[in-house]
Amino acid sequence: MIGENKDMAAVRQGAFTEIHNQFFGAIEGGYTAITNAEIYKSTFNVKVSMRNVLIERIGYNNIPSINSEESKMDFHVWPGTKEATKGDVSFICKFSKPDKDEMSAYFVKIVPKDRMEDGDIWFIFFREGDPTPWFGFIKKSLWDHFFGQSDLGAEYESLPSEEIQHDVVGTSTVAGAYNLILYGAPGTGKSFELEKKSSGCITRVVFHSEYTYYDFVGSYKPVPIYTEETSTFIEADRTPIESGQPYIDYQFVPGPFAIALKDALIKRDEMHTLIIEELNRANAAAVFGDIFQLLDRKKDGESEYRIIPTRELYNYLKRNVPTLGTDIYIPSNLNIFATMNSADQGVFVMDSAFKRRWNFEYMPIKLSGIEHENELVYYFGGKIPWKIFVESINNRLADIKINEDKHIGPYFMKQGEPSDRHKIGSKLLVYLWDDVVRHCRSQFFLAELKTFAQLVMAYNNDEKIFVFDIKQIEGDAFIPNEDNIFSSVKEKAVEYPKKVAESGPPYE
Repeated sequence: MIGENKDMAAVRQGAFTEIHNQFFGAIEGGYTAITNAEIYKSTFNVKVSMRNVLIERIGYNNIPSINSEESKMDFHVWPGTKEATKGDVSFICKFSKPDKDEMSAYFVKIVPKDRMEDGDIWFIFFREGDPTPWFGFIKKSLWDHFFGQSDLGAEYESLPSEEIQHDVVGTSTVAGAYNLILYGAPGTGKSFELEKKSSGCITRVVFHSEYTYYDFVGSYKPVPIYTEETSTFIEADRTPIESGQPYIDYQFVPGPFAIALKDALIKRDEMHTLIIEELNRANAAAVFGDIFQLLDRKKDGESEYRIIPTRELYNYLKRNVPTLGTDIYIPSNLNIFATMNSADQGVFVMDSAFKRRWNFEYMPIKLSGIEHENELVYYFGGKIPWKIFVESINNRLADIKINEDKHIGPYFMKQGEPSDRHKIGSKLLVYLWDDVVRHCRSQFFLAELKTFAQLVMAYNNDEKIFVFDIKQIEGDAFIPNEDNIFSSVKEKAVEYPKKVAESGPPYE
């Protein structure tokens, strides 16, 4: 058995090829498989494949020997060396016999014996401009996952030389991406603001209560495929089917995160943005799953940590980014922006661990300067500019201690809707009645209005429905309902009570 393992180890070793160098970002390296016999030893006999790299790059005289007072060497530890010490370490690595090339290394200093299995791979490599060698350990199954496929080399060879990318780590020419959650009252224009903040390629998704990790990242799904058949198939209603005989195949269907990540890794000289609408309408931590780990960012916007992706996600990314390493991360050119409103019903509470990985920006309510601020709302026998109407409502909500995230934003109703009596009742009043003041209606609506039907009927009959007066900034109760005054937002202003300046109505 031991002899069989030794034969296997002898086969599974060699110098890094161009594929390995691209994968690890190396300029030269060597690897070998460990055997069961070697696991039981305290030191490891460094095979020629790795030994030659050390001698070539460091120099024979600069490597400790059995006669040296100092027998330790410095190594970087490859980040993918799971269950191991991270960062830079020093451990015994020396020529083990006088005037010989045989070398021993105390690899168990990094990876404990109980983590090793027969066939696992050790490797050593160097990177450009760095004299300190990198040491790495990778499980046999994972090594086979990345390098065991016979067509892996062909995949590289089939690419024109100008399309072969270097290791994606640190190659982006665009940096500064970050995670942002924009929050505020409904109708404040959060989606529009994120659109302005975004640049380059934008991928957009909306979260909802049934949204999952597999929707967000991707999963295998049934996909219809067709064969070219001469037979004619028909639907139940006798409609001919012209696409051929249908079959169901299972294919990996990428989600918006996988698509955005792939695009950002391919086009490193462009900024990319993934916009998530209604982030907290789904269980965000569950939807992100292991992607959660990638949200920690360095100063340049790149993920602080990496994760090993699922095989199907890795294969999807690898087909599009041939130089992808063993793990994935969010590059410095991929923003993740999101909107949320914590006052909405049916939302999920986000834990502090998830929230601390985001920048939060509050979207205030700004009523001045919007295109329909002077569109008229019918109320109590008069017409009131939308801006004044909303300001009066929000002021009253503040007086009765309603949180600002339940106040009315300027775009809660779009242009053309405030002047529509039906839209005011079915959209604005129902929101106020059911969601905002349902536990304190008597402090907002007149006490005699016992039902929502009574409320809408009173509003349509031009009766007063609020316990407060809707006033202009100057203090007037409301604008009289005269046909010659602000009959629509697009009609010109007339005198009231004096001639209005050409710049606009006196409500700015």
